[in-house]
Parts: sequence; C-alpha cells; structure tokens
Amino acid sequence: MSEFTFNINEIGDECKELSWPIQAAWVESELAGSDLRPDRAAGPGLFELRVQRTGSELLLQGHAAAHLLLPCVRCLEDAPFAVSVDLVGLVKTEGSVGGSPDEIDDAELGRDVLEGDVVRLDGWLREHIVLECPMRHVCGDDCNGLEVPAHIRPPDDFGEEREGVDPRLAPLLELKDKVLPNKE
Repeated sequence: MSEFTFNINEIGDECKELSWPIQAAWVESELAGSDLRPDRAAGPGLFELRVQRTGSELLLQGHAAAHLLLPCVRCLEDAPFAVSVDLVGLVKTEGSVGGSPDEIDDAELGRDVLEGDVVRLDGWLREHIVLECPMRHVCGDDCNGLEVPAHIRPPDDFGEEREGVDPRLAPLLELKDKVLPNKE
C-alpha cells in the first residue's frame, strides 16, 4: 500500500503543498533487503511536496528528511545517518509516452506517466533516499574498526629485521639490500 499519494483532481491552477511523515514502518518495508534501516530513536522523518500544474504535466518539487542506520564499514556497528534530499520531477497527466523506446523523444525522458487519477510517490521517494546514502559510511573518525583477535594479530616487532631469518626468504633480503641501500 502506498503511503505517499495524491489525486490529480485535487490539483488546481494554484500550487498545492503536501506533507507526510516518513514512518519507520515505511522505511523498513521499502528498504527491506538492503543494509538501510530506520533510526527509531530519532523519530519519523518528513516528506514535503509542492505540486503545480503546468499544462498537461504536474511539476513536483519536494524535500525529504529521514534518519537511518547504516553499518559502519570499519566496525560493522550501526551508524546513524541523516538523509536530506531535494526532489524534482514531472508527471505527464494526459496522453501517453510513445509505444517503443525508439519513439520516446528526449523531452519525455525523466517524466513519469500517470495511470489513473492517483500519483504514487513511494518508489520515487525510495529511489532518492537510497541514492543519497553513502556506500561507505563510518560511525566516526575515531572508529578503530574490528578488534583483531590476538592469535592472528602480527607480532609487535613485525617488519623489523630479526636474527635467524627463514632461509627461504634470504633472496628477498638480498634484493632489499640492493634496492634500499643501508642508510648508515
């Protein structure tokens, strides 16, 4: 069921302003299958829209703000992210777009075609929210990432020259001495 809809018959010559809360349940259902989840502690978001008739089209200008949780790429913990996105679109209210993709002229690209009298904005809003989210989100600059277990952590003197180097690595040490001459 669509949360964000309006009837085109309600849109006259004057600009109409609409507003809806973006509830956590909608975010969960629309973003199911992704790593994005609602931040319930931050409360609902807000979707505001101005609709204006321009001939046989509706000009949609809006703004959406919502609070989401994304996994931190370093520590994998939930990291809050505030989405704030501006939306602009056109909906063609009369006629239809050409039959095949070859018949669609450039002016019709980027326009949604209306079927019936109801405009459903859920998919349009979802797309803009997803595109606004970063692919690599970090919970904070001070995030150290996952703790590496001690049994697989390299020794503290890793990288320093040690006595008794494995003989299989001796050719690499000779190469190192040729490439990086001793700075003494």
